[in-house]
Amino acid sequence: MNMPEEEIIEKINLIKSKYEGKSTRQEKVEEIEKLDKSVEIVGTIWALIYGIIGTLFLGVGICCFFMWSRIVFGIIIGLFGILIMSFAIPGGNVAMEKQKSRVCEQIKRLSDEILV
Repeated sequence: MNMPEEEIIEKINLIKSKYEGKSTRQEKVEEIEKLDKSVEIVGTIWALIYGIIGTLFLGVGICCFFMWSRIVFGIIIGLFGILIMSFAIPGGNVAMEKQKSRVCEQIKRLSDEILV
């Protein structure tokens, strides 16, 4: 099983790269990606929280209206749930903007370090 010299060197370099640590540049790029993703995740989580809580209130309002014959109470609770759900997207956007302002300086600093 004679392998050409180039293939042996290529295999050795491939194995060696598995055991070497990541370069600082690669670590910084991964850190930037992680910070960027955290901005989107925070907004999504807050939008989901508003949506779920609003849906629960709407469901309780519907139950009050149809099952327990509490018409006025059911309408009030249901409208409150709809109001909460209407804040899902704006609330998520506000949370995203706050997170963006928190990580802005870190991303700029890491980007400058990579590009220099």
